[in-house]
Amino acid sequence: MPKRPDDASLSADVGATAESGERSTDCEPAASDHGRRYRQLREEARRRLENLSVEHSPVDLRDVRVLLEELHIHHIELEMQNEELVSTRERLEHSQKYVHELFTDAPVGYLVLAEDGRVIEANQAVCGLFDLPETILIGRRLSAFIPQAHLKTFRDAVQAALGGAVPPCIEVQLRVKADHDRWVRLDFRTVRHSETERFVLCSLVDVDEQMELRRHLEAEKRQQEEMNITLRNVMRSVGQEKEGFRATVSRKIETVVLPALDRIARERGEAVRQSYIALLRDQLAQLHSDIGGTGSELALKLSPTEMKIAQMIRSGLKSKEIAEAMNLSTGTVKVHRNSIRRKLGIKGKDVNLHSYLARLT
Repeated sequence: MPKRPDDASLSADVGATAESGERSTDCEPAASDHGRRYRQLREEARRRLENLSVEHSPVDLRDVRVLLEELHIHHIELEMQNEELVSTRERLEHSQKYVHELFTDAPVGYLVLAEDGRVIEANQAVCGLFDLPETILIGRRLSAFIPQAHLKTFRDAVQAALGGAVPPCIEVQLRVKADHDRWVRLDFRTVRHSETERFVLCSLVDVDEQMELRRHLEAEKRQQEEMNITLRNVMRSVGQEKEGFRATVSRKIETVVLPALDRIARERGEAVRQSYIALLRDQLAQLHSDIGGTGSELALKLSPTEMKIAQMIRSGLKSKEIAEAMNLSTGTVKVHRNSIRRKLGIKGKDVNLHSYLARLT
């Protein structure tokens, strides 16, 4: 039979196990704060154990072995739990570092604001826009960089975010330098840090070039609207002249030409017929004179497109303005101008086309 261990050897085994447990615990991978906290808890456990009133009774060695086995199992469990905690902490630290790098290196500017508008954190894009280091931005109110004209818009948006409503995306100017303001687009989201503490996450996008382009497009739109008004006036004038031309021709034909032709057809005398022919010729010449050079000469010699261009030239429009109004290229307008000069017999002559058309009116 195996030899039963005496109390002395059993005590030595328990002491060795406890000492081994202490060494294993001391060697666990943990930060200095974690190690100090562990030693404090161990000392507290010892003090509580000393204060317990233990009634001495005979100890069964089998019970001691079971207890030692349980202690070893518990020790291994603690080591596994500690490894899991260390792994979790490493993952959390990696995740925190990853999120911080995303915030810091984001191509869009991000600011973290306190409820009173003070800057708590700013990423590199914001610092680059302001041309200031983060240490100078931290603690300053963002409203200090916003001109007076846009302050109310900014404050209303921040209050809307803090109030739980969906804040509007606003476009305001920021005084990024002493003598220079830039347009930026601001968007706000509320981040609750605790039950009593909230932050405002503000994204900041530089839209100064887009605003400049928008102003340019609005100016072009106004110019186009003015050109459209001018074009409508020109076309109305052309229409009125055309209607007047038709009315005059119709009246002359009805009152002079047709009656003269009827008389010529009825008269047998050659002398009388020649007199009516002469009268008819004079009336046609008078009709040409009454209509005027532009109304008759242009209508008979020019195409409809050239007629429109001639009316615009007479109104004082330049080739570029005519091209924009008629949706043509400037080169096409110049070709029509040369054709108009050729048909009016002034091509190659030192004659201003605008002045010439004005005299024909």
